[in-house]
Amino acid sequence: MTTQRQTILLADADEFFRTALKCILQQTHSASQIVDTETFDEAVSAIGEGHVDLILIGSTLLEGDGYAQIRAMRECFPTTSILVVGASRRRRDVIVALEAGANGVVMKDGGIAPLVAALRCVAEGGIYVPPFVAQAESFCSGDGSELRSILREPVVGLLEELSPRQREVLELVVSGKSNKEIARALKLGEGTVKVHMSALFRALDVHTRSAAAAIGSKLFGDRLRAA
Repeated sequence: MTTQRQTILLADADEFFRTALKCILQQTHSASQIVDTETFDEAVSAIGEGHVDLILIGSTLLEGDGYAQIRAMRECFPTTSILVVGASRRRRDVIVALEAGANGVVMKDGGIAPLVAALRCVAEGGIYVPPFVAQAESFCSGDGSELRSILREPVVGLLEELSPRQREVLELVVSGKSNKEIARALKLGEGTVKVHMSALFRALDVHTRSAAAAIGSKLFGDRLRAA
């Protein structure tokens, strides 16, 4: 259970869903202040009035320009974590949300346990990727362009493109570790970790930590299945 006081903002048009989510948060984040909003405009206004640690965006706000709104939030509030509580199980929709700047996506109908796991992961500075995304054949960026077709390129060959250190870094990224935690785990300086991250992004042909985590989930999942 989280004891550090946080300000958590809920944004969804469905009052019933917000009420249910608020009850869950009150049990798992008892020391937190919870702000309830119905629209992106209300959410932005609430953030502008004071520091917000975490934003939970419900699926009703993802229609239309929802992902563009997430991207705008990320640009305006770079230190605020964003967790999308989505309804779509299309892998591309998950990747689009991550590419837009969300720190994680959890399914609206997945139950309480995955939500709590996602909240914990994001609170610790990680990227939460739903397990089913690791089964994807390809990963797409926000504009729909292909990042990498996993099935067309043998997994072993792709992993061999990475140095042993890059593979270690990628495994830690997939597990939700921040650069500081990776540096501590590998006994490296944070600057060195940033260099490895840049090289990793180039090797995987991605531009964000979220996309790297999603692809890493698939790669290591395939490796374990082939073992």
